Amino acid sequence: MKLRIYLMALLLSGAAFTGCGDDVTRNAPFDNKVYIDAASKTETMPLKNSFRETTRTIRAAVPKPAGQDVNLEFRVDPSLAATYNSAYYDNAEPLGEEFYELLDGKALLNQGTVQSSEVTVSFRNLNLLDRDKVYVLPVTIAAADGISVLQSASTHYYVFKGVPSISVVADMEKKNYVSIPTFLDEKPSAAVCNDLEQFTLEALIRVRKFDPGIQTVMGIEGNFLLRISDNGLKPNQLQYVTPYGNISNDACLLPTDKWIHIAATYDMNAKEVKLYIDGALVGEQGNLNYTEPANFGKPAGFQKQKFYIGFSYEPGRELDGEMSEFRIWNVVRTPEEIAENPYEVEPDAPGLVAYWKFNEGNGLTITDHTGNGNDGVAKSPVKWTPVTLPEPK
Repeated sequence: MKLRIYLMALLLSGAAFTGCGDDVTRNAPFDNKVYIDAASKTETMPLKNSFRETTRTIRAAVPKPAGQDVNLEFRVDPSLAATYNSAYYDNAEPLGEEFYELLDGKALLNQGTVQSSEVTVSFRNLNLLDRDKVYVLPVTIAAADGISVLQSASTHYYVFKGVPSISVVADMEKKNYVSIPTFLDEKPSAAVCNDLEQFTLEALIRVRKFDPGIQTVMGIEGNFLLRISDNGLKPNQLQYVTPYGNISNDACLLPTDKWIHIAATYDMNAKEVKLYIDGALVGEQGNLNYTEPANFGKPAGFQKQKFYIGFSYEPGRELDGEMSEFRIWNVVRTPEEIAENPYEVEPDAPGLVAYWKFNEGNGLTITDHTGNGNDGVAKSPVKWTPVTLPEPK
């Protein structure tokens, strides 16, 4: 009697477990319906300047092998944005036609198989979308010859939402700085930052306080160097040091505890250097006398100093604040390019030869995102700080 009761309970529990499955499982033994083959009904992608284009593939599936060849057609249905909003309590707009292309849209589910061929969706110009809005592209199974469509799993939603370009930065407290071992040892990988007839230096910083004395941003002492203050300058006055003269004036005064984007350019052939703060030209010098290529990947200047981030010449000149987005280019970036991209650029952007984002969140290594292999190393443990940049409007 006890054995019969145990077996009956086991059967009932098995039936209850089977009944808890999703629509696909429940229908599989009775009706072979086709549905979109995806782990989730939605896929969310970021809206940010560096995310401009991408492609995705989509396909259909059935719970058990198809009894015949099935021709399928996928379509974009903007009206289903309302369905998405209702289901996910969102306020998304349908993605405009200028931002995507559904290539062909036709797929084939062969007899005896459970997955169809893939259909490709191509997205473009995503960086032009308003990052304060949410967009959705519903792709649905519009037709399936000779087989029913499981309506509850017939649509996939591609969702686009704005995300911070920068979510973590390095707080380089006083006495901490970054060296580039491949530069210090003149490794072959450092050559991309040498013999530059043109360059642009960029950095995003937030200084905690301005005490009397020099604070270094980046560069090489006695050569090309971005630093704050010097003899005769105010504690918060930015200075662009070059072999041909220094640039600094009253337009170079920096605020405390505010993110500032700095850029400096050099053009050997045009014989000019320029300095920018937050995309605005604040100083320049032309008609340079004798000019020669610049080097950051090996010792330079009459003192043969080396390149550092947040340090120069001697201890006590470290930057007291937060760092992000340090870059070296082998081109002179235009004022428009400098102003448009303070928070991120493509790691493979033409002319970008070193790119330290300072977004690791742990450890001492500061990765060179260009892939050139010129990683930085902090002198001491870094304090990693969560941020949201650009800051909400």
